[in-house]
Amino acid sequence: MKVLPLLLCALLAPAVNAAAPAKAPTDTGKVAAEKKVAAMKEPEFCLALGKSIRETKTKPPTDYSRALIDRAVKQNHLKTFELEAIRTRSPAIGLSFCGMFAALGRHTRSHQYARPNGTSYQIVYEREAKTIRLHLNFIENEFRVTSWSD
Repeated sequence: MKVLPLLLCALLAPAVNAAAPAKAPTDTGKVAAEKKVAAMKEPEFCLALGKSIRETKTKPPTDYSRALIDRAVKQNHLKTFELEAIRTRSPAIGLSFCGMFAALGRHTRSHQYARPNGTSYQIVYEREAKTIRLHLNFIENEFRVTSWSD
C-alpha cells in the first residue's frame, strides 16, 4: 500500500513541477541602464541622448539608448520631429530645451530677456565657420525654439 502513494508522487512530480510558474528572468542590463539614466542630471542626460540617437543610425539600439529615449519621451516630452533634428545635428523650430542640447551640444553663451509675456532666451552656438542663434520662448509649459538664424 505504501508503494502506490510513492509511485503517484513520482509520476505526478514532473506534472506539478511543470505547472509551477517559471521564474521570470531579470533583465539586469535593462534595469542597470534605467538606473543609470534616472540618476543623470538634465544637461548630461540631454547630451547623452543626442549621442545615443545618432549612434542608432548605424548600430542597433542598446538597453542604455532605449532607457535614454524612454526618459526623454516620458519626462521631456520629446516630439517625433525632434529625433530627425537630433540625428542631423540641426536646429529646428519647436525643439525643446533638451532637444536643442541633444542636437547641437553645449552652447557658447546665452542671454536671458525679461519680456512682458515672460522670459525668453537667446542661445548662441559658435562653430568653425558660422554662428547659430536660437530664440526660446515658454510654449506648452516648457521652453521651445521659436526662431533661429545662422
